[in-house]
Amino acid sequence: GCNIHDNTAGSRGGGLYISGTATLTNTNVYANQATDGDGGGLHITGTATLINTNVYSNTAQSWGGGLYIEGTATLIDTNVYSNQATWGTGANVYIDQGELILSGSSLADFTGIVNNAGSIIERPAPPSPPPS
Repeated sequence: GCNIHDNTAGSRGGGLYISGTATLTNTNVYANQATDGDGGGLHITGTATLINTNVYSNTAQSWGGGLYIEGTATLIDTNVYSNQATWGTGANVYIDQGELILSGSSLADFTGIVNNAGSIIERPAPPSPPPS
């Protein structure tokens, strides 16, 4: 395993921005920040599998302190906890029309400063256009 820590991104993915396919095994993602954006720990637009991984103590200025998901994230025996969304929602996880699959994983202990952050927030899909 490895540690992804103490990184800063101005916009997205303080610890890691995943746009392709990635598997993190026995990894700790902590103390990262997105100072003016989303996904303090990980910003996922592709496909990510996290196995026996911890995502904690990350901060996003906007949404998804731990994880911001626009793609697909599969969490297996993974813990997402103690993350913060300073001004937005989804302190631990924000799902932006993506997909989150959980197996033996936990989401706990989060902080939202301004809005009602919630541990996990899903943004609904836009409405379908009216029939013509």
